[in-house]
Amino acid sequence: MRHGSFSISMAKDAGARALRHRVCSNLKQHTPFLVLTEAYADRHTAVARMQRMRLWSGDALREAIEAVNPDWKDLA
Repeated sequence: MRHGSFSISMAKDAGARALRHRVCSNLKQHTPFLVLTEAYADRHTAVARMQRMRLWSGDALREAIEAVNPDWKDLA
């Protein structure tokens, strides 16, 4: 899914979050793959990072993903 929309969110359990994306039929945009995870020591740091990433362009998000997951493998 190198072309398309991105979902940026935060969760204590990234795997459970990915599963919810897969099975929830109420999502406006189905997000089938978990391609990037980042761990943070506290919630405030994670929220700040998430808010910054939501301002990034699609190209910047693709670069961040490809830096750690060049094949876009599903990490769930």
